[in-house]
Amino acid sequence: MSRLALVMHGGGMRGAYGAGLIMALEQMLGRGAIPLVLGTSAGAVNAAVVAAGQTNILCEVWTDVLHREQYIRPYRFKWITDNTYLMRIFAQYGLANERFTHAAIRLFVTATHFITGENRFFSNHDNVLEALHASISMPVLCETPIMVDGEPYLDGGISSSTGSHIEKAFAEGATKVIALDLSIALQWTNRAGLRWYARTKAPGLKAALARMMAAPYPEPLPPDPRVYLIRPHHLVVSRLTRAPENLARAFDMGLRETMEDGQLKNFLGV
Repeated sequence: MSRLALVMHGGGMRGAYGAGLIMALEQMLGRGAIPLVLGTSAGAVNAAVVAAGQTNILCEVWTDVLHREQYIRPYRFKWITDNTYLMRIFAQYGLANERFTHAAIRLFVTATHFITGENRFFSNHDNVLEALHASISMPVLCETPIMVDGEPYLDGGISSSTGSHIEKAFAEGATKVIALDLSIALQWTNRAGLRWYARTKAPGLKAALARMMAAPYPEPLPPDPRVYLIRPHHLVVSRLTRAPENLARAFDMGLRETMEDGQLKNFLGV
């Protein structure tokens, strides 16, 4: 019997597409049919909601909550995104660490150590909410670092990749992996901001940021019949999209394209 894992990597507000994909997979396979979920940044948000068994909130969160000015405000003093708002929203929906500790679905959330630059996978039995807060905390855009069990962390996308998540899934016993890669190429403005950010940081984090900026895009992944890789094109959303109609379109696109993907259905045997 195959053991399926779902990997979701990055993308900011493009995570709305991933939310649609999750809803389509539930329609095809049933709720709770994927026993292992792994994610970083926006993918970590979606993975955590799956593990908590609250996928019914995904559409509302992505299309009617995250576009609000309390979360993203381009001209706000100092920080563009306020991740404490997102964590308050999770609390309002009842997402608590106890849900993850006792969940039947195994969860791994990635974050980057603020000093060493090393990657860490946090599991159901760690402080998931603190790890999630760290994983979504992107340099320059929001306050960093975030303390997780007394140690400083930030954006998991700095030190992890789709490939490293796939490797982790197989190490944890998966026999098949659906991998959603929503990462976006860094523009010169992004690189300039990251270089400015890195100038006062510890050598380990500087090195991790340099590796991330030097990595080829898209990430080259060797063919593997055990992996179904999804890299959607022409999405109507970017990292910081606030238009609710575009977020709704991205969600619907993830739902529709997944439902219509015959190759994916063959991969899953449905």
